[in-house]
Amino acid sequence: MSGFNFKGLLEKMGVDPNPKTPGAKIFKVVQLITIPLFIAVLASKPYVEERIQNKKYLNERRLEALETKKAKERDEQFAKDHPEISQEMERYQKSLSSSSNNNKK
Repeated sequence: MSGFNFKGLLEKMGVDPNPKTPGAKIFKVVQLITIPLFIAVLASKPYVEERIQNKKYLNERRLEALETKKAKERDEQFAKDHPEISQEMERYQKSLSSSSNNNKK
């Protein structure tokens, strides 16, 4: 059974496995923390971008629904304020539908 070779991994990462000076030891610790962190960030980037896009899409859908609701409320209020115009529109739509039915026959 081959064991895990930590020195070989450090060499592949570009880290000196046996630093001599205190500054080099601190640099080794910084590299051991930042290199895996960088790899983790790169690996998670597509998932984060997809999540951001999904949130934007859901927010746009929510805003569209809100705008639709407001428009419907304005239409209802207009119909209440001006019933004669609403009646004319209903008659006009009925005449359009009856004329389209006559054209189909």
